[in-house]
Amino acid sequence: MEKRAMAVREEQWIQTIAAAKQSGQPIKVWCAEHGVPLSSFYKWQRKMRDSLLTKEKAEIQFQELEVPQNICGPATSDRILLHIQDILVELPAGVSAEQISVVIRGIRHAG
Repeated sequence: MEKRAMAVREEQWIQTIAAAKQSGQPIKVWCAEHGVPLSSFYKWQRKMRDSLLTKEKAEIQFQELEVPQNICGPATSDRILLHIQDILVELPAGVSAEQISVVIRGIRHAG
């Protein structure tokens, strides 16, 4: 499908999805009343959500931080030092395993 035609179609679906959500009705009922196939509604909703997430990911930027000179000192019980590739990350000792995983994934995907 031509890019312009696809953009028009996407805009129509964005408006349709917004109207359905703003109606306060269950989606199934709204779609039936407006002649919108339920499968098409959910397909386009997923497509628009995925497109938005892709755009948001593309806009994420990282700022290089200056590493303080004293960061390479000995580890103490109040902090955790992570060495990932050539990156050193200092975290508070109470950080959860889930938070550590998020940091590691972020660093791996940043480079």
